[in-house]
Amino acid sequence: MNRLPLLFSFKEMVFGDGFLAEVVAKGRMLAEKEKGGVWIYGVQPGGLSAGGKDENQAYMEFKSTFIEILSHMAKKSTYEEFKEEARKFFHEVCDPTLEDWKASVIEIRKKTTNPTTFKSESAESPRSIRVKRICSVSKKTTHEETVLAA
Repeated sequence: MNRLPLLFSFKEMVFGDGFLAEVVAKGRMLAEKEKGGVWIYGVQPGGLSAGGKDENQAYMEFKSTFIEILSHMAKKSTYEEFKEEARKFFHEVCDPTLEDWKASVIEIRKKTTNPTTFKSESAESPRSIRVKRICSVSKKTTHEETVLAA
């Protein structure tokens, strides 16, 4: 199969302008084998993609890109602004990729076995993002000091 519909769940700590936040995101992505490697396209959020020589590297690049986008948002925002920006970003859906994702789900359901070693979860399971302030951080506080204090 050239396309594989995937669900992801990321839990990350993000430092912002005066805050540390925990972000838990449960989204959709579409992995596609292409000449020379694998690309993963965001469905929800739809504004990112990443590639690699194989599925593992593409996944790690996708996750890294996701974290970089959140970190960039957080550095220039108050906590409330970041929370709103992160939600807007996450809820952006790439409609053409969503249609490909749905078609891939239908193809998977026609098969009698799971084509991967990934945990199987319902394609209809809810997708969401949660942003929670962990603590306020002085602008003079280093990341290491925050981790030790938390």
